[in-house]
Amino acid sequence: MNAPSNFGEVMEVVEALSDEDKELLVDTLQRRKTEARREELAQTAREAREEHARGETTPLDPDELTEELLA
Repeated sequence: MNAPSNFGEVMEVVEALSDEDKELLVDTLQRRKTEARREELAQTAREAREEHARGETTPLDPDELTEELLA
């Protein structure tokens, strides 16, 4: 079987699945999306730690932090 090459073709293939397989597909995609987001957050944390270790960060008091986050 040839792999679908666009979203419409993927949707056609998915529609042909049984309800059980559709549920398994949705669960698998949600789990993979969660894992990818978790890895993205972990990478951001690693980069922040590295920046801090190199002295590239500056301490902020809560008001400064709030101002920066809302800017």
